[in-house]
Amino acid sequence: PSFIGYDSSTLTNVQRAKHTTIQIPGGGVERYLQKDDVLGKGTFAAVYKGVNVSSNEPVALKTLKDLGSFRQEVCAWHAIENSHPNVVQFKGACADSQTIVLELIPGMELFDLVNRIAKPLREKHTRSILDQILHGVSHLHANGVAHLDLKLENVIVGQNGVVKLIDMGLCHVYKRKPDGVIDVCRLTAPRGSVSYIAPEIWSGGYDGFGADVFAVGVMAYALTHKSFPFLSTEPGRCRIYAHARKADKYVSDSQRAVQGIVQCIYACTQTEDVQPKHTSRCLHFINAALSTEEADRASVAELLTHTYLMRGEADERKRPRENSE
Repeated sequence: PSFIGYDSSTLTNVQRAKHTTIQIPGGGVERYLQKDDVLGKGTFAAVYKGVNVSSNEPVALKTLKDLGSFRQEVCAWHAIENSHPNVVQFKGACADSQTIVLELIPGMELFDLVNRIAKPLREKHTRSILDQILHGVSHLHANGVAHLDLKLENVIVGQNGVVKLIDMGLCHVYKRKPDGVIDVCRLTAPRGSVSYIAPEIWSGGYDGFGADVFAVGVMAYALTHKSFPFLSTEPGRCRIYAHARKADKYVSDSQRAVQGIVQCIYACTQTEDVQPKHTSRCLHFINAALSTEEADRASVAELLTHTYLMRGEADERKRPRENSE
């Protein structure tokens, strides 16, 4: 960031700068200076570069427009005990300005990374990214938090190669039973981005943890194919998006959700020019996460121990050289 190393006198003279006093976890307060640099802007929030006035530490300042959304996100951050290397670090919040202070991650969105490369990532790189994503998701789930908006845009790949989950704006925090066990009740309000939403979410009753797994499956497909598996899973409007070398094909299924998303997509694109170039372990991993039957979908723990993520194992079949590990 451009302001690393500025002395405090320089910082206090920045034009249109805003100072925010933040309550930090564990008590105490810290003062932060908001810069004019916009990191991101959406319908409900804007994220700016900032800096800790005392330590000069660069941070991200997320200001939310709605007080209810601010409280929901802060509640989620307080529910997440301890920091995790694959989840952006929460540093504090200010109710008066509805501002949340987060770790600033030098790097880029996973969406931008996928867009910049000419071909799908090699499987060894995809495995590393997915392994880190799943460890971050596992940490959230262990603390009773379902992210519910996992997507390429909400994953940052740092300059050091570390992957971090961001944006807890749509998450759900599950309550705990008297014995401390997480009470995974069925959720009803649809949340998420349409290309990542699990089919059961449209039915009005779903498990938030399972919905997160489905979104990871969509990301896995996007990383290995450089396209999305479908545009929407909404009943009656379910459209599977199949990327072929010569053209983009759309296949509609208004009857029911499609079992075996990956096989179905390949069945639509099996020509002499279009053949899958991924290991069977890779395809099995994606299918396990993208199962349209909620009860059959793999859990985060099962995906973390899936053979696809294991290093050093021989491929189950030969692949073209450009996809070799």
